[in-house]
Amino acid sequence: EVWIKNPEDTQGKFKPLFTDISLHNSIIESTADGQLLMHTDADAPRYRLVQVDPNNPGKENWKEIVPQTDMMLQGVSTCGGKLFLSYLDRANTRIFVCNYDGSDKKEIAMPDKTGSASGFFGKRDEKTCFYSFTSFTYPTSIYKYDIESGKSEEYYTISVKFEPSAYESKQVMYKSKDGTEVPMFIVHKKGLKLDGNNPTLLYSYGGFSVPMQPGFSSSRIILLENGGVFAMPCIRGGNEFGEEWHKGGMLENKQN
Repeated sequence: EVWIKNPEDTQGKFKPLFTDISLHNSIIESTADGQLLMHTDADAPRYRLVQVDPNNPGKENWKEIVPQTDMMLQGVSTCGGKLFLSYLDRANTRIFVCNYDGSDKKEIAMPDKTGSASGFFGKRDEKTCFYSFTSFTYPTSIYKYDIESGKSEEYYTISVKFEPSAYESKQVMYKSKDGTEVPMFIVHKKGLKLDGNNPTLLYSYGGFSVPMQPGFSSSRIILLENGGVFAMPCIRGGNEFGEEWHKGGMLENKQN
């Protein structure tokens, strides 16, 4: 449920904005004219962004700002008068920036296509914001993003005695028991022969809509340095592709 208070109500009483607990609704921001931007899975198992009039909050009055796509819209943040859309593309983060009305949508390039990013929060008058990026072979680094130019620069990186270029990570798809395709990350030294004779750590988790995303681990590197393989399947339950896939249904629009 979401409740709201009328600022003109001197008694400070709240009224329900939404009461359907089967939906996942999150208010992201209020616009200059008092409208609410909401991240929701209503009629969108992979989520979308809508504009809601707090005085007429019925679904029939919603205005769609960012429609559902083949990718999971994991979250939305704001900074400098812009919306930052965080998508999951086969469990990898892709970030797009756009105006409050959804126009001029552009992707922000990440250091690597395989990885996880988070951040992009700030006040409306901010000129810059910060975000972090990490992957299986990329130690966590913080980047500074200039909102006007759309350019990023490295701000801080963790110092690790590790050579990322000596290793590789890839993502493959395999079929589960009912035929649903499931993505799996595989990480190892470059040139390592994958013949089934290498020590392998297989790790996964699927539940409570928690996605399995790439991330750096110094202890895991010990395994890789000694010729080991790390594998992480994104088993269903993690919501990497939205509610249809999370609940066990077939994914119709595979993200190629």
